[in-house]
Amino acid sequence: MKRLLALAIPLLIAAHAPRSFTIGGQNFAETEIVDARAQPDLDGKAAILVTFSPDGAKRLATISKANIGKPVKIELDGKLLAEPTVQGEITEGIAQISGNFSIAEADTLALAISGKPPLGDSLEGP
Repeated sequence: MKRLLALAIPLLIAAHAPRSFTIGGQNFAETEIVDARAQPDLDGKAAILVTFSPDGAKRLATISKANIGKPVKIELDGKLLAEPTVQGEITEGIAQISGNFSIAEADTLALAISGKPPLGDSLEGP
């Protein structure tokens, strides 16, 4: 039993390690992210769709408005995910991170970004 606990504790710590998700150098807390999920593209790759809380959406709008026409780095734990050029202010609180991701990679990244599995597709009960 002690050996099993000794093996499980590092896994639990790694699973709950704090993460850093930044857009334009500003960190977004897990509480500012309502949902993150992989979204298949037509070319067989995937993007990550991130939905922000009202507070996170306000911050995203401010960052996007200040950087129209400029590239903005999107990073997870210091690793560059994408560096899109901002086309306009993002006011809906939803951002899509496009990249050369497989579905499996996008699923893993989405989980790391939000800290939780994606919400169900419907808010209605069974």
